Formats: sequence, structure tokens, C-alpha cells
Amino acid sequence: MVDGMCEKVGGYLIEAPTLFKGRGEHPKAGLIKARIMPEDISINIGRDRAVPKCNMKGHCWKDIVHNNEVTWLAFYKDDTINTSYKYIFLSAASKFKGLNDRKKYEKARRYIIILHYLYIYHIIIYCYLNISTSYLLS
Repeated sequence: MVDGMCEKVGGYLIEAPTLFKGRGEHPKAGLIKARIMPEDISINIGRDRAVPKCNMKGHCWKDIVHNNEVTWLAFYKDDTINTSYKYIFLSAASKFKGLNDRKKYEKARRYIIILHYLYIYHIIIYCYLNISTSYLLS
């Protein structure tokens, strides 16, 4: 739940421990990926929300973060093959992702209107000056 609205979580599954295949002749091919435990996962929740209970007996979360400036919900460090951080975000259909897309499309709509007026303006000026406009109409 984000700002009182239910939002879908995207890509919340964590890889199970398996053999690393790699692509082509990868030098680390054949290494075993370690299991990600709750002690590896940091969770980002609101200050007034209850901390989700860890379902694995005897385990707890690595860290509980209250940062409302970021969009990730949880992250963990994947040390097995290449040290990298993996993040869990809201789905692409969420309010936050859709808001940025809407802003981009609205800006594009405004630019189309401006370009249309510029196009008409140039046609009028070139016609008034009796200059060929054939390249503008193609």
C-alpha cells in the first residue's frame, strides 16, 4: 500500500541457488549461486507502518529503512558471481511509474502543437516572399 492506494509489486521473486551458466565462455561459469537469506534483505517502509514479519523461523531482516525519497521497496546484495545490488520496485502499472510517462507524453503533445504552428508560420512567410515551398510540403 502506497499513499493509501494498493499498488502491485513488480519482480519480487529472488533467484534460487543454482549453477551459474553465464553467456559464452564466462570465467565464472559453473559456480554455485548462494541462497539469499532474510539477513541479506533491506526493506523500505513508512515510519508509521508495521514491519513485515519474516516467515523463516530464527531469521530477521538485515535492515529496515524509512526513506520516502526513493522508489525501491527492498534490495539485497548479490555477492555470488558479480557483486551487485538487486532492487525490488513497484510494477510498471503503478501510479509513480505512470505519472512520469504521463508527463513525457503531455510534453510531447505540447511540442507537436508548437511544431504545427511553426510549420504554418514558415509556409505563410515563404509564400508571402514567393519562395518555393515544395521542400516544406514533402
